[in-house]
Amino acid sequence: MKEIKEWEIATNKLTTLFLKRYFDDREYIWLKGNDWTDDGHDFVSSDGSDDCSNISGYWVGKDVGGVLEVGDYYFGFDRIKEALELDATEDQLFEYYDLEVERCGKVGYNFKNFVRYGKEQMESVSGKSSKA
Repeated sequence: MKEIKEWEIATNKLTTLFLKRYFDDREYIWLKGNDWTDDGHDFVSSDGSDDCSNISGYWVGKDVGGVLEVGDYYFGFDRIKEALELDATEDQLFEYYDLEVERCGKVGYNFKNFVRYGKEQMESVSGKSSKA
């Protein structure tokens, strides 16, 4: 279906912006099987060298717009879009990611407020703390 393909292309374009901003500012190539295509479900990066430092990843289950695996990280498309919309810093994105992992997804406040107000203020308001 043409509209779905267009949506997948747009989704991968936004995801490429996310990858460039939060991982490495390189060119990213989307693949479907061995074919280069803008609506692909796998990606590799290239900086033009052969030093094996390229980044690669994929949409889990080949579901473009679902959950993206890159390195040892997993991001839902909602977080990819939200990070870009909020202009979150790299530190904010990965610090909140770590909090979600440490607390099994029960951080006590959302990413948007974390970016707006910072961890210290959100921890004091929510009563959550990373200290045991």
